This record gives sequence, structure tokens and C-alpha cells, in this order.
Amino acid sequence: MHSLLKPWITGLFVRDADPDYDLVNFSGPLAREIQPLLKFLMQKGAFWSGISRDNNFGGESATAFDVLWNDFINNPLYLGTIAKSEDIHRLRFRVIIYEPDTDEILDATRPEFRPKKPVVDGVFVEVDLKHKRPGIVTNGNGPRGYPISEDNNLSIDDYPELEEMSDFVAPGRDYVAVRDALEECLLFFPGEVVGRHAFFTLIENKIRNVKHFKGAALRQMQQDGLELCISFQERSVRQSQSEGRALYSVGIWLNGLVKFRVKAGTLLPATRFNNLSKGIMDEDTFAPRLGGSSQDKLCASMLFNNFFLDVQNGDHNELRDRSEDTERDEAFYPWITPAASPAEDMHADNEIKTKTEAELARVDRNFKLEHGFMN
Repeated sequence: MHSLLKPWITGLFVRDADPDYDLVNFSGPLAREIQPLLKFLMQKGAFWSGISRDNNFGGESATAFDVLWNDFINNPLYLGTIAKSEDIHRLRFRVIIYEPDTDEILDATRPEFRPKKPVVDGVFVEVDLKHKRPGIVTNGNGPRGYPISEDNNLSIDDYPELEEMSDFVAPGRDYVAVRDALEECLLFFPGEVVGRHAFFTLIENKIRNVKHFKGAALRQMQQDGLELCISFQERSVRQSQSEGRALYSVGIWLNGLVKFRVKAGTLLPATRFNNLSKGIMDEDTFAPRLGGSSQDKLCASMLFNNFFLDVQNGDHNELRDRSEDTERDEAFYPWITPAASPAEDMHADNEIKTKTEAELARVDRNFKLEHGFMN
């Protein structure tokens, strides 16, 4: 099996067959890498079938840990292909759990200013295609464990999932705290596999955005690795109520600085919001919009509504029938809220979500940040 797959791995993962990659020269079995890849691709097919049928019944509840660890992160062959296009072989997953949202407006002149307070913030896992991780060790007569520092091992008895992790996936320095926090995040995925892969698509698209980084920022990522941040914050369905929180607001961004003003001074977060607010079908040609923003919007809508076809609910386009739109549709459309935060504090979000062009123009005029993080 290894001899059959090695040419494929060599051509796909390693430009010019770089001899320094442990993945290519690995002499051991790759079953723990290949099995999650094949399972992921099989389920991705079910996801696309779900899009075409849009007939989902029920779903499943799972912890954020189960979903991220078992179905996504412990799949280095897939994740490695995404960032490797920019010669990035190392990927860190940083997880932040915020205090629940209170919907409090801190500054009436800037209602878009929505800072968040982290409860847990740490590196969960690292994926490295170039270097095999250290192996499981045994300290004398003590339990077997994975070394995360010179004097600290994670016991396999306490964390049995480490027994089956890939040789190119390693727990991060904050694995325990993040794992415990993710176990407390209970999520519902409509359509089971379809819902999970809608969530994964959002993460994949954000990793692919590394292609927008150039120069020193890209070189730093190539040298130190790409850090992907994923945040969870509880919030209410009705924005005026702080009780009965039934939603998680999920943030996904790359830990790399971007310039907020682009061509002719255009505000990047506002452009992102405008693209999300457009219909997923072109009004003139009726052709689907196939960009990343449309994919993200479609997947976020499915996770929220259980149906892909509800993606335009809440849209104020005069050409569509809005008679069945609900208060919830009005509040959450277009299902994704772009956010920008300053370089010195990635938690001090400015959320770009306006109802009128006049509001968006006000945000544009008052936006003072030159560069920072884009969610």
C-alpha cells in the first residue's frame, strides 16, 4: 500500500520531492493517516449529495472536541494539502472560548464595537507534515504518555485518544485546558454528516485564505507555521435577551495581520459584508456565485436553518418574496458577520453587520484601524 501511495503523496504534498519531509520518507505504516483521509472524502461526497437534495431530517449532537479531533484535525494528509500550496507544512489550531454574549452596546456611537473576554485561549493541536512527532513514552513503572514538555507527559490512561493519533499530529501546549473546554461545548449538526462537513467547509475556506498573504507575512507563516484560530461564544437567538442562550457564535480567522484598506481605500470588512449580502445566484444570469463568500454563507445558513435553500431568508432584495421571513431571519442574515480587530488585541472585535447603506457608510467613515486580524 505504501509503495502505491508514495508517488501520489510525493507529487501532491512535496514540491520537487523535498527529501526533508518525514511524511515521504516515513518507513512505518500510514494507516492512521490514510484511513481518516478516505473517511473524510467519502463523507464529503455525502455532503455534496445533501446539498443537491436539501432534504435533511434530524441531526446529531456532539461536543466540539469530538467533531474537531475525530473528524477533522486528526487528518493531516487532507489538512496538509490546503496550506502546502503556499509552502506551509505546519498548522497550529488555537481555540478560544469567550464569555457568553450579553448584547451590551459599549459605545452608542460605535455599535459595531463588540469586544470579547476569553475564558480559555490556547494552542490545542499542531499538524506538521515535515516532522514526525515524538513517540509515546514510558517513565519507569509509571503510565505511558505523550511528552508535551521536559517534565510533563499526558497519560494515555487519561487521554486515550492520543493512542490513535497520527504520527504527524501532536497535542499543543494547552491541550488539556482546551480539550476540557471543548468537551463542554455541545453542538447540534443538522443532517449529521452534512452538518459536520458544512462546518468543516467553513474552516477549510479560511485556511485557503492563506493565499492572500504575501511578503513578510507569508514568509513568517512558512517559517513558523500557520495558526488557525477558532472561537466559541454562547449567545441568545433573540438578541435582546441574555437568558436561554441556545446558539454558539463561532469565529474562524488566521493569526496573521491584514491591511483593512485595499484598492482606493476600500474597507475590506465592508467588502466582505457586501459580498455575503448578495444572493448566491446572479440576478441577471441566474448562474451560481461560486466564490468562497457564497460557499461560507451557504454552509452557515445550513447549520442555522437545517436547509440550504433557506440561505436567502432575511434578504431585503425587492425581487424576492419576504412574506415568510421570520424575526430570526432578519436578525441573522447573511448568517456570517465579518469582524476586524486591532493588531494589539484580536479579541476587540468590530463586527460589520448593518441594515442600510447609510449605516455601512458611517462605519466606513469612522473606521480607524489600519491593520489587524480579519474574522
